Amino acid sequence: MSILVWTISIAGLLLLLGFARENYRNTIVHDMHIRINRPANQGFLDAQSIENEVIKVTDSLIGKQVKQLKLDRIKTHIHTNPWIAKSNVSTGIDGVFRIQLYERVALLRAYNSKDYTVYIDENGTIFPTSPHFTPRVLIASGYINFPKLSKKGTAHLSDSLYINTKLTEIHTLAKTLQRNEFLEALVDQIYVNSLGEYELSPKLGRATVIIGSLENLDEKLANMQLYYEKSAHDTEMLNYRSINLKFRNQIVCTKI
Repeated sequence: MSILVWTISIAGLLLLLGFARENYRNTIVHDMHIRINRPANQGFLDAQSIENEVIKVTDSLIGKQVKQLKLDRIKTHIHTNPWIAKSNVSTGIDGVFRIQLYERVALLRAYNSKDYTVYIDENGTIFPTSPHFTPRVLIASGYINFPKLSKKGTAHLSDSLYINTKLTEIHTLAKTLQRNEFLEALVDQIYVNSLGEYELSPKLGRATVIIGSLENLDEKLANMQLYYEKSAHDTEMLNYRSINLKFRNQIVCTKI
């Protein structure tokens, strides 16, 4: 008797699930909501532009049944936008088509020796600049050579075209600075000189801080922080042209 009850119960449940699924598939889409996740109110992405692109690829999804929508195609098209890191696309039984976007967050902006520029995020993704938004981030310039992005709009530091460029070390240096609240606030720019060595431009004083290679980087940056913490209110530091941290256990200052 109990087996019969269980069989009828399971059959009834499957029938209800099938009915609910078909009811969902027949739902008419009547609205679209786009949510952009990013650190600030303004950014690379614009909700209206995204909506226009979705309408273009779906030939206007409003008024269509859920089963007529090709969600994978929509998501693939959305990700042709190089400023989108990831997305979630869904439609509820309420008939609202929802798009949740996660915008790329630039860690630094790099210029090559031909003045071509790109952004790089924390994960090493390289993506283009935008005419509509310019975030305030660390700048890297100087004797840096890297190719332009392909038509797909993004690349990664691990890609064969970029892995052996200075960008990989610059990314390491930028992430190290980012982890230190004091240095992140202090340093404006990274410069690669003609010897391939790294120089930092602080916001405080006039001196350039010469790091050299990234060897013993943590020690060099610790010395840099110690120097600026002790000299922040010393007007004498305004007379220095450079602060050299290339040598272990030494800080060599050169006057203007």
